[in-house]
Amino acid sequence: MLKNLMPRSLFGRAIIIVVAPVILLQVVAAYVFYDRLLENVTERLARGVAGDIAFVMATLDRSPAPDQQFALLETATAHMNLNFSLLRGLQLTPVAEQLRRSPIETVAVAVIQRRLQGNYTIDNRAEEKTFVIDVARPEGVLRVLVPHNRMFARGANILLYWTVGSSLLLLAI
Repeated sequence: MLKNLMPRSLFGRAIIIVVAPVILLQVVAAYVFYDRLLENVTERLARGVAGDIAFVMATLDRSPAPDQQFALLETATAHMNLNFSLLRGLQLTPVAEQLRRSPIETVAVAVIQRRLQGNYTIDNRAEEKTFVIDVARPEGVLRVLVPHNRMFARGANILLYWTVGSSLLLLAI
């Protein structure tokens, strides 16, 4: 059956000898890029977000006055590209665990879970392109709105399009 599918001419066989390695190389390169590099970049970005949240929480612990806490959250929101708010008197309510997550999202959530201490929830609001991280505090709930662009690398799809496009152009030539 395989013999019937293979080209009979020398030219057809030579094209397969040239095309098959190029396609295989592109598949392997895309897998390595998306699996390793994107995972590493996402892990580092998520570690930065978790570090920012941990820093704000530690600073809140040292600022018992509500007006100092408010000023701290305003300053952090202005400079960290995160939206902090302290919901006083609220209790942390668990969010239903999402059954399906993309591999990159799973990496980001795992990094935040390792970094944050205590009781917290993470909710991905994909339609708003935002993660909502609620952290239990003695005075209420610290809510952090994290834009997806703080957690995920942008422009990765462009590299894939360039790679596929240049490969198709090379194959056409």
